[in-house]
Amino acid sequence: MNLLRPFAPIMITDQTPGAPASPEAQLDITKLAFIRAIDDSKNCIRSIRAAWSPQRMCDQELLEALNPHSITGRNLSSAIYWLFVRLDLAAALATDTDIQVLLPRSFPHGVNEHLGTDPFEEVFCFAHRPLWLCARAVQFMHNDDPSPHHPPLHAWLELVEQLEQWYQERPQGFQPMMEIDMEDHPSGMGQGFPIVLFANGAGVFSNQLYHTAMLVLLHIRPRTARLTDFHSTTMSPLWHSQRICSIALNNERRECWDPVLLASFLVAARRMTHESQQQEILLGFERIHGVTGWDATDFLHDLQQEWGFIET
Repeated sequence: MNLLRPFAPIMITDQTPGAPASPEAQLDITKLAFIRAIDDSKNCIRSIRAAWSPQRMCDQELLEALNPHSITGRNLSSAIYWLFVRLDLAAALATDTDIQVLLPRSFPHGVNEHLGTDPFEEVFCFAHRPLWLCARAVQFMHNDDPSPHHPPLHAWLELVEQLEQWYQERPQGFQPMMEIDMEDHPSGMGQGFPIVLFANGAGVFSNQLYHTAMLVLLHIRPRTARLTDFHSTTMSPLWHSQRICSIALNNERRECWDPVLLASFLVAARRMTHESQQQEILLGFERIHGVTGWDATDFLHDLQQEWGFIET
């Protein structure tokens, strides 16, 4: 299946409009969604350039059918939905376009009281919340017609506050096992990157997307936003960019990589101005290619042009 070809419509028969899908219909939707998600994933593996297209198309009817399952966690429909989000967010970040996947309006807040007894729910909540917030940040960036009942400043502050709440409430498993800032490194790191290491893939994924969401929001900060209400460090775009690069450069396990992390790394890399950083980033992308097989050569060529980088 060509990723850019319009999807065939979903046909659900013998169902009252607006009513929940029957178990049989939901099973058919899940099967169809699973096939398409696998196909989209294969296309992404075959050609990052083709998958990350500004002209990509999503089956909105299929995604609308999956949307009610997005926050349930323990079922195949939920896993498929979040896979679609990750693939589409990757393309949106890489091409500076809006996300096309329908997002749930809210993420469950009451799940915290049950996290102590259910490790799965803890991982699901703390790993997927930054993904959802990053997608919402991209959506906000490309929303040219904000609601009069939800002005841009209020919406921006709400997203930043939710991201900061996640960052402060992360359980230990989502915090770095080692974090060394450049100025604290005993050998001196010049214009390199801090060292930020995580013990598991969920920590890598969620923290890199937290930093990405903040980087997106700070890039479009409303002029009237007061930053004194937040910690000064987390209001620095450079701080977030450097940590995205550090997390990506230290992610050496194939199972911890995801297309959205590759796109996130590309977004942060565009902001690096020192040649030593740029060289380290290019070597990092080369290593990622060896680990994952994803060929981002075309995007790296565009990146070098943005840098004005001349290879010697």
